[in-house]
Amino acid sequence: MVTEGKKEVLMNKLVEKFRERRDGRKGFTLIELLVVIAIIAILLAIAVPQYIKYRQNAFNVASLSDLKNVQTAAEAYFADHEVYP
Repeated sequence: MVTEGKKEVLMNKLVEKFRERRDGRKGFTLIELLVVIAIIAILLAIAVPQYIKYRQNAFNVASLSDLKNVQTAAEAYFADHEVYP
């Protein structure tokens, strides 16, 4: 089991190795940028289909609501004129 002290030591070692590799240069490496782009692409691959599904579902619910409103209006017309429009 890793204790908090060991976690801190391991994290410090990782930070030191990272700083040694960079040699004081500022900016991101190509690998770091590619990893970030890959993560974003994976998240988009998960999120976009869900968004499209929810949007289509909302459109269907709105259409059903419109149909019920048309039915109500037709019934109200029938009640007033005793004939359907």
